[in-house]
Amino acid sequence: MLKKLPSKLPKEFKTYFWDTDFETLNPQKHPQFVLKRLLDHGNTPAVRWSLKHYSKQDIKNLLLTINDLSRKTANYWAKTLNIKNQQVQCLQKPYHQQPFKV
Repeated sequence: MLKKLPSKLPKEFKTYFWDTDFETLNPQKHPQFVLKRLLDHGNTPAVRWSLKHYSKQDIKNLLLTINDLSRKTANYWAKTLNIKNQQVQCLQKPYHQQPFKV
């Protein structure tokens, strides 16, 4: 992290953290989780907030290490940051080649 993160998120982002206790969520303690959620589910103000508080290198590191971003988000940021798709974890084929039978 090159930029200083605030200890609280703006209240308007609460909707993106439906499964957490938003009041105690601290971006300084869970930066990758917050960045991932805002890039994956956030609107334009959420992405702008992310770009203000996270570096492009932070976003690149996220793409290279996290495998549960949506393909749409991953493709956008890979193209924006000039990262090859082969390097982006969530754009790789699943390790399990046989479909699950129900």
